[in-house]
Amino acid sequence: MELNVAHNGEIPKNTAVVTQPPDTRRIDKCFRFYGRKFHLIGIPIGLVFVGIHLKFAIQYLGQCPIQPMINIYMIVHASVDLLLILLNIIAVINTRCIYGGTEHDNNISLARRLMLFTIIFTLVVTLFNFAWLIAGSVWVFGAKSNGVQGDSPTLSTYCQSDFYKAAVVLLIVNYAIHGLIILLVISRRTCCKKS
Repeated sequence: MELNVAHNGEIPKNTAVVTQPPDTRRIDKCFRFYGRKFHLIGIPIGLVFVGIHLKFAIQYLGQCPIQPMINIYMIVHASVDLLLILLNIIAVINTRCIYGGTEHDNNISLARRLMLFTIIFTLVVTLFNFAWLIAGSVWVFGAKSNGVQGDSPTLSTYCQSDFYKAAVVLLIVNYAIHGLIILLVISRRTCCKKS
């Protein structure tokens, strides 16, 4: 593009100033991500995982005197996971219905703002969820180091055996999922980056 510049270095009055549109490539990548079909599989799997957490936490409420916070950890963790699933559903609906269903600038602008809000809120909730996972690790494995046992309910070291085993397994699965997500993000950012 060539500018008409007067001999004195000033821009003539009839020259238009071109403004660049905002860079929306990152938001558009989010729309492509939430437009993929694997969310239709991941959301039900996440709901099953939440259901298992809640089943054990509520069924064995008050049956772990060595560390009563394990129940609270599992209930809060399941609730936060449910919130993340809800945010995921909002992003998928936003992508498929608002962003993908129209060509109107107003709806695309609304879809981008909604996606930005969803992504920011998801990041904040995910950080809390990871911190809560660490707190749960302290409570679950702290009970193990304090001599947890599932045989004698009258002792202060008692924790219902099925509940405690489920808490340990769910905790390990949570760490495995977080580790897998981190590895996928790192590999996607390093190996598959276009030059």
